[in-house]
This record gives sequence, structure tokens and C-alpha cells, in this order.
Amino acid sequence: MNNSTSKIDESEQKILSILEENKKCLSILKFVSQIKDEELWIGGGFIRNIIWDHKHRHLVSSEFGDIDVFYFNTTNLDKSRDIELEHKLINISPNIEWSVKNQARMHLHNNELPYSSLNDAISKFPDTASAIIVRLGINNEIEFIAPYGYSDIFNLIINPTPHFLKDKIKIQRFKNRIKEKKWLIKWPKLKVGSCV
Repeated sequence: MNNSTSKIDESEQKILSILEENKKCLSILKFVSQIKDEELWIGGGFIRNIIWDHKHRHLVSSEFGDIDVFYFNTTNLDKSRDIELEHKLINISPNIEWSVKNQARMHLHNNELPYSSLNDAISKFPDTASAIIVRLGINNEIEFIAPYGYSDIFNLIINPTPHFLKDKIKIQRFKNRIKEKKWLIKWPKLKVGSCV
């Protein structure tokens, strides 16, 4: 597990270099870092799509759709808090579709036991390539949480997380997700892991 919030490793340095080439990505990280009420992280397709675009040598970056913003606050599980944070982000950058989710509440949505931390919640995402989140920390240094590391994302492999792998219904959701998002069409070099 890589729960890096200090010194960055070689893979994180590669991601950082790719992010630095994309002014829009850097702007998004800066927008989110302006909110000081919660420790906000960006994940989902934000890192995944940028890396896959880079590895496919796409000249035009894929559209993000919405920007997934995550935090972990066990003292306020009310969805209205997510909406309040979304409104703050909209005030900073109204042209971006923001989606803010308190991961301390998402176990209810997923019919699971409570998550113990943000790292625990991220480890229960459907696939390892999406289970990477970033934020601008102190001194504008990029911090990462990547429970499964970076091997799959850089090797263009779509693997379910162990949490999804152990459940037949979740594995079917994982497979449906790949089809619905048309990942193999957008990024034809991707391979679905042999464990599925």
C-alpha cells in the first residue's frame, strides 16, 4: 500500500511530470486547495484518464466529465455538507462540474461496514487505476494516496480491487463499468487483468 503524504517516489514523480504538462489539471488542484474547511482530495478519473491519455499519446486530453472530490469526516455525515463544499468550488470555478463526496458516509451508499479512513474508503473503489487520489498539500506539494500503488495504471491494466474481486456481484459491476465507460474503445492498449 502506498499512502504517501511525504516524500514522493519515482511513480509519483512521473505522475507529477504528466500533471505539470497539463495546465487545466494544475488549475483544478489549485482550485480545490483553496477550500480549507476539509482536507479535500481529487480522484476517480482525474489521475486515471491523464495517465491513460499520456500512455496512449493522445494529443487532446480526454474530458473529465465531473471532477470527483473526496474527504473523510466522521463528525458530519450529512449530504448537505457535500453540497455546501460543491457550492464553494462552483464559486471558485463555475465552469467545472464538481462532485464532492464524504467517504465516511459512502459505506451507507454501498451497503457496507463503515470505512475507517480515507485510505480504507479508496481501497474499496472498483478498480486499482481509479484508487489513486491527489491533493496540493503544504507548500503546494502534491500528495498522493494510492492503496494499490501505480503498477496497474502505468502498465495499462484494469484490475478490480481486492474488495471487488472477492464478491461476484461486485465483479459484475466492475465488468459493466468497463463497458459503460467505453474504456477499451477510448484507450485500446488497455488490458483487463487476468484475475477477472
